[in-house]
Formats: sequence, C-alpha cells, structure tokens
Amino acid sequence: MSELASVMEKTAKGIMADIRSDWSKHKRPEGNAEIDFQIVKDDYDVVRGEYTAQGQKMWILEHGSGSKMDDEKENPDLPDYKRSELWNKERGKPPGNDESGNEIRSRGPYYDLDGNFHEGSSIAMPHGLNLEWETAGNGKPWKKVSPIKGQHIIRDNVTAASGESARIATMEDDLYNALGHMADRYVMRGGGK
Repeated sequence: MSELASVMEKTAKGIMADIRSDWSKHKRPEGNAEIDFQIVKDDYDVVRGEYTAQGQKMWILEHGSGSKMDDEKENPDLPDYKRSELWNKERGKPPGNDESGNEIRSRGPYYDLDGNFHEGSSIAMPHGLNLEWETAGNGKPWKKVSPIKGQHIIRDNVTAASGESARIATMEDDLYNALGHMADRYVMRGGGK
C-alpha cells in the first residue's frame, strides 16, 4: 500500500469512528447502521478510496423518513429505492389520498430496510394506515409515528472542508508530507535527471 493510501485509510478510520459516534447519539430509528472504507485504486498517479454504508438506521438518519424524507435532489438513490421491493407501494393511496410520501402500512408481509420480516396489521384496509396520523381512522387510538428529518451524518463527515474538520486538515498535511517524501526518494534514485 502506498503512503498516500495509508494516509487516506488512517483518515477514513477516524471519520468512520466519528460517524458511528454520531449514529449512536440517536435512539430513533431502530435498525442497523454500518460503514466501511477500502482503497479501490492505488496506482502511481491515482489513489482512490470508497466508503460503503448500509442499514435501516443509517439510511433513515442520512435521508429521513415519511413526510420528512429527502427528495431526489438530496438523495439521488431515492428513485432506485422507490423501484425496489423494499418501497411500500401503498404510499399515497386512499384512505388518506396523501401524495406527500407519508408512510402507509397495509396488510400482509413486508421487509424493512434491514431485511427483517414484518406482518401488516390490516387496519384501515384496503390500502393501510398513514402512520403519521394519530388514529386509525376508525376511532381507535394508534401510536403516531413521527417522521425523521435526514441528518446527513455521512455526507457532512466525509465532505467537510479542511476549515471545518480537523481530520481533513490533518489528512491534507499528511498527504503533502507523504508527497514530499515520495519526491525526495524519486530524486535520490536519480529519477529527476
């Protein structure tokens, strides 16, 4: 592994620790939140790393839920999610006629974003219940589910400018030092003739 890749990997470990710490501060939502980093290219002219993140808690904390979920501008993966089997196809259908994207859960089996199996209650059939409402529509009380605004924890930690992040500033200094060492070795080997 090159010196530059080592600097990137060291910085990524710190950034991931910050992200995990931020995730742990949130009791809601439930679910998994995982992040990883790996160097995907380490050549003489390009060093590139890639973060991968997954889990229901990660997704919701990053992009929100229900009526507070990010739109396609803030979440470019939303169209793929809407086309997937994980998207609740009953959203926006009667009885609420709510086109805002509020969560509606109907009868039958479904899987959450972590792949856990659940069975819908069949309340407010045929299209389910808007979970952000306070009653089931039939006068029976229902525990209201509050939507969550996206916190953009990964984005903000990974893309912080050096003036905003001590980790990024340190990485920049370490990269400059590593480049200097590499240039010195190159000149000492006669590569500069």
